[in-house]
Formats: sequence, structure tokens, C-alpha cells
Amino acid sequence: MQLPEGAQVVFEVQASPKEVVTFYKDAMQKKGWSVVMQMDMQNNSILNLAKDDMNLVINASADQEGKTMVQLLLQNNK
Repeated sequence: MQLPEGAQVVFEVQASPKEVVTFYKDAMQKKGWSVVMQMDMQNNSILNLAKDDMNLVINASADQEGKTMVQLLLQNNK
């Protein structure tokens, strides 16, 4: 599959940042992605995954209203 240099998706969910990162970590590892880095802080969690020439960064940040903004950034390193 030919991808552009990258793609970004941003959305909001009713889950904690850690729950979001755990969901993507489990789902993507089942598809052959490897964890490069994971960082969990009070209101923010970041997960970096890699597979072949692709890199996926998931950034989940909680707001004051209890919602979490999720940013998915897919990069083609080819």
C-alpha cells in the first residue's frame, strides 16, 4: 500500500488517556506493530509504535470536562 508522508486524525472520546493508549497498544500489537515508547503522565499518555517503514504516534490528553482528545499520527518513513 502506498501512503503519503503522513496522515493525522484527531477525535474526542469518553475514556481516560491511559485507557486509550492501552486499547491501541493491545490492538496494534496483535497486528504486528512493536512498541517503541510509552509514557503515561497525569493527564496525558503517549504511545509510539512501529511496523516496517511506518511509525504511529498516539497522543491522548484529558481536559477539565473529563473528555480525552486523541491524536493519531501515522508517518511513512520510506
